[in-house]
Amino acid sequence: MQRSSASFFYQIYVDKLTDQKRLIANVWNWDPEWKVEYILDDKPMGLLEQLKGYDPKAVELYKGDKLPVGRTFAEPRKTEHLFIAHFSASVKKVTVDVTDRFGNKYTAVTES
Repeated sequence: MQRSSASFFYQIYVDKLTDQKRLIANVWNWDPEWKVEYILDDKPMGLLEQLKGYDPKAVELYKGDKLPVGRTFAEPRKTEHLFIAHFSASVKKVTVDVTDRFGNKYTAVTES
């Protein structure tokens, strides 16, 4: 089953580094039976590599003793439901397909 509401299940981030780009997918409800795949400029690239780290949005909103103002208890913690890939800076379109253990597929697309 194809579903389009990926934003309820995961968030993708594409960062421009010095000579390449980096994709991070945070799949909130991920479990080991799920598949997290990526497609660059309509070319399937396979599974994303699992990464233990910080959600970029959580870091932006909550990391540090000054964020959020008045709520210093909300410090981000490392999570195991992040997935990463590095790729050429020339890539324009990034797609992430997440398939859960029941065969439901969620797709997110971004221009990078």
